[in-house]
Amino acid sequence: MQVHRNEQAQSFEITRDGERAALDYEMQGPDLALTHTYVPDAWRGQGVAQKLAEAALNYARENNFKVLPYCPFVRKFIERHEAYQDLVNPSFRPS
Repeated sequence: MQVHRNEQAQSFEITRDGERAALDYEMQGPDLALTHTYVPDAWRGQGVAQKLAEAALNYARENNFKVLPYCPFVRKFIERHEAYQDLVNPSFRPS
């Protein structure tokens, strides 16, 4: 599974067989806000959302961004993976 960042659509994406999974983001000042993860039903349970989250979080680390994990999936992923917890902006409060 290859993840690519679609700068124009502001998403990290995986495409396969004409379908698309995506983790949407937007820049909020110096922070990378991760807003929504979408995975087609047929791809669920295959680790697609995890790959998207890892790609987005690694991108944030490589570019010295803090993250705002508005997406519930990403928020839970970070909670379960200590290596990414330092990326969360300390002022972040989920709504």
